[in-house]
Amino acid sequence: MSEKKIKATKTPKQTQGKKTAASAKDYSFWLIGISLLLTFIAYLPVLKAGFVNWDDPDYALKNAAIQSFSNFNDIVIKPVQGNYHPLTMLSLALNYAMSGLQPGSYHFLNLLLHLVNTVLVFKLASRLSGKNKVIAFATALLFGIHPMHVESVAWISERKDVLYGFFFLLGLISYLKYLDKKVRSGYFFTLLWFLLSLASKPAAVVFPIALFTLDFFRGRKLSLTMFTEKIPFLLFAGILGYMTMHAQKTVGATDEIQSFTLGSRVLFFFYGYLMYVIKLMVPAELGAFHPFPPVNGTLPLIYFLSPIFFLALAVLCLRTYKKYPVVTFGFSFYLVNLVLVLQFFIVGSAIIAERYTYIPYIGLFFLGGWLLDRKFRGKPSVAFGIVILIGIVFTTVSNIQAGTWKNSLSLWQQVLKYNETSSLAYENLARYYREDLKDYDKALENFNEALKHERYKAGVYKSIGKTYFDKGNGTQISEERSRFIRLAIENFNTGLVQDSLNNHPDKKLTGEIYINRGSALATAGMLESAIRDFNTGLQFDPLNQNGYLCRSLYYAIKGDFEKAIEDNTAYLKLNPYDANMYSERGINKRNLKQYREALDDVNKAIQLNKTEPSYFLERARTYNAMGNQAAAKADAQQARAMGLSVEPELLR
Repeated sequence: MSEKKIKATKTPKQTQGKKTAASAKDYSFWLIGISLLLTFIAYLPVLKAGFVNWDDPDYALKNAAIQSFSNFNDIVIKPVQGNYHPLTMLSLALNYAMSGLQPGSYHFLNLLLHLVNTVLVFKLASRLSGKNKVIAFATALLFGIHPMHVESVAWISERKDVLYGFFFLLGLISYLKYLDKKVRSGYFFTLLWFLLSLASKPAAVVFPIALFTLDFFRGRKLSLTMFTEKIPFLLFAGILGYMTMHAQKTVGATDEIQSFTLGSRVLFFFYGYLMYVIKLMVPAELGAFHPFPPVNGTLPLIYFLSPIFFLALAVLCLRTYKKYPVVTFGFSFYLVNLVLVLQFFIVGSAIIAERYTYIPYIGLFFLGGWLLDRKFRGKPSVAFGIVILIGIVFTTVSNIQAGTWKNSLSLWQQVLKYNETSSLAYENLARYYREDLKDYDKALENFNEALKHERYKAGVYKSIGKTYFDKGNGTQISEERSRFIRLAIENFNTGLVQDSLNNHPDKKLTGEIYINRGSALATAGMLESAIRDFNTGLQFDPLNQNGYLCRSLYYAIKGDFEKAIEDNTAYLKLNPYDANMYSERGINKRNLKQYREALDDVNKAIQLNKTEPSYFLERARTYNAMGNQAAAKADAQQARAMGLSVEPELLR
């Protein structure tokens, strides 16, 4: 729609008797203020939330790369979970520099970015609508407080959503300035914002297609210029898209596509398109995970009705695009920004995900604002009242939903509230009990519940085995310890049998089971059987850090320090920020009388972690072996001051 046409929707009151520029600005200021206030209220619970065991360990909790900006290359080059997003990782490194692993600053920055994005959505909608206050207010407020957006803001790992959204919105606004004012610098700023959005989340690859929807809405006629100006955007999008697809395959994120037929995936596409519209209007049964339907089961009726809904909307757009182009714009912007996650090309293990609506919903919010303004033309106070009323309802729902992200327990209990057969929810709940609470009985209870609903049972048996292993190591009673280790081995054995029954065995999972069984066998004193499992596990998964760790300990016990050092080194190539492994390698080098190299390693360990007393004790032993008694005594005293028992000869 041209700017001239959209201005025709203004009320007489708006077009007659123009107010001063200052008062008009104040009017927008108050609307933005209301939007920000309700949005802030909606997300208050996240400021007291913690990390969850859903991606947060990979992004922050256990990601040593973000713990120092000196790790810059790893922060910006290495993909995390099959995604390249260097700016996102740099922002998490900034959080770590500010607060370490205290979650408050991470949540605050997510919320701050979302609040800024809400203002940008107001600016975008205002420019699109010819400064129509009703449309701009409705679009911004719904964007800020809609319950489907909670996941993008309350989840620390979704920093990428609010960050890519920030640059994406700046790019759209800049492009509109370029179209309206014909200023060339606007084009280059649009390209810059797009590149920064790409560096925050690969989902930004659809940006150049989204620009075409703005072209249509501004009434641009098809021309060679319209297409050629998108070429740089498409080139960068293609490069990152290719890199992301390769990384996704590497981590197995696209493996689910092998399980579903082409017909099912077509229905998934239409189902997702419909369900996101339904949840926009009725945001119910919200949760962090919405699993695919069973592979071999019959799909519910709604899947078969969804193409009819899509077709009906397509007909509506075709019949109204000349008279009411805003309808076509709203639904096309929604589709363009959603198309890659409608699960025709399956990524991940969820049929829909609430975070995917962060940018796409803007098109539908804008359309909703236009419909409201059209319905109550001449009565803006009524329109504003309806928007605020809806806003209060959605703010309340979002506030409740934000509270479910308090910790892993509340998160997965919310998923199970509406999906009692979600094996993934039971597994993650079990991991919370095992790793956070050390409640192994509760963990086993939930893993066994997951076993009832999981198609690929090998991974669950592996988790049950690990739980028994941890439970065994946590007891001082030798008979119980032996029994739990035996149960761990039995479950690892069952896991390997189940893994062999899969049509497409997961080599990474197979390797992990072998290595875990090797650890249990070593604990049971069967060292030769253990080394065979370690070797086999690393053949299946050469990138398994735990495999190199376990095998290096085996070689150290056997006195083969050269092989132990080889495995220490292999481990450190995969994880160059593990202080403990540098210390272990230093010990092995000291045992080979490679004192200078040993000292370098223990110095690196201390550089990475200055609070571990055993590293100072190890350096004291190394200095002592080198004949530097003064340095040995100083480090021994430091280790003792930190609470460690120290050999008397090191203190003399």
